[in-house]
Amino acid sequence: MSRKMVNSLELVSFIIPIYNNEKFLKEAIESIISINYRNIEIIAIDDGGIDNSANIIKQFQIRDNRIKFFKNEKNIGTARTLKKGIELSRGKYVFLAAADDVSLPDRVEKCLNIFKHNSKIGIIASNAIIIDENGRETGEVFAINNDIHNGNVCIEQFKRNYCLGATMAIVNDKSILLKEEMLEYIDDYEISIEYILNGYNIFLCRDYLVKYRMHNTNQSNNSRVISDKAKSVLKKYQDKVITDNLKSRGYKDREIFVALGVSNLFKDNIKSGHKYLLMAYETDYETCSKKILFEINFYLGVSYYKLGKLNESLERFRLAFKIDKYDPSLLNNLGVLEILLYSNIEASKEIIASALTIYPGYVDARNNLNNILQGKIDILKITERILDVQLYKREKYIV
Repeated sequence: MSRKMVNSLELVSFIIPIYNNEKFLKEAIESIISINYRNIEIIAIDDGGIDNSANIIKQFQIRDNRIKFFKNEKNIGTARTLKKGIELSRGKYVFLAAADDVSLPDRVEKCLNIFKHNSKIGIIASNAIIIDENGRETGEVFAINNDIHNGNVCIEQFKRNYCLGATMAIVNDKSILLKEEMLEYIDDYEISIEYILNGYNIFLCRDYLVKYRMHNTNQSNNSRVISDKAKSVLKKYQDKVITDNLKSRGYKDREIFVALGVSNLFKDNIKSGHKYLLMAYETDYETCSKKILFEINFYLGVSYYKLGKLNESLERFRLAFKIDKYDPSLLNNLGVLEILLYSNIEASKEIIASALTIYPGYVDARNNLNNILQGKIDILKITERILDVQLYKREKYIV
């Protein structure tokens, strides 16, 4: 492609926060400079690491003048490093790129084609192929749930159904991204919520545009860290701001009450979450879909449990069970309450084991079953979210 043709294309920015990623960095950079779309800038920022990452980037700079390298004086975290990269970026669109992942050749072209056909789209998230520490495909994938689509993905964000940041491409709206309190906690989820509340839509692309690396040291494997940071993000927003936005998007009152109920439970505002869920249950009950009714009863089961009302919790989980007998998170919770209320160890083991049969990688259920076998009943744990409606499902799971 001639220089003139390249310059006529929209400039896009890849931002790569780096922290001691020397083992995977070369493969990540190679994948980006090999992308079919040529008019890109690559902003690589070393976040105070102590390995050989800086030298690897400098060697690539000799080969490719599209790469710009910066180094933080001290470690400031991935989100703040991303913000620094956005401030330095010149592209109309920004592609998030982890230093241990691989971008596939048509990633940019496919995303730009989507952006150009709808000016309201602010974020694109795609499917991802899972690779191991050595770059080999494991046979597993992160696939967007078929129950979540472009029509409901915005409201699902408030139910903790996050976009996979490693796959995200975003409009480079610096009026949002460079706000003073922006990108203090977590990058992908905070960007999603802010873009929604500022009127943008999210587009779900079901093509596989990224290879996502699973290894022992990547931060995204730490669910507790992610959960705590996401909770910090949600606490920034008042219920009225969320309500007004969702109403403007045409969502019904009952759908909004469920979203507010789930988000408040997540923020540990248990009484407020419980109130919204009861409001959802009482709103147009006769016309309520099975999916929504299952959600309401499941989360009321969670809220009653957290309020210490175990009998009421069990009643709600049983109502949910009448709608869906195969949801693993529900089966886990029924098993926990079976033993807490009735000391029925055998029944509890059988129910929780059935959850593991459905979802072999289910950590809560596996831990609960082990704890029952060891007599550690006091540390059994219910699952506080519905696994089957997460935005991304890890499919073809390998135990």
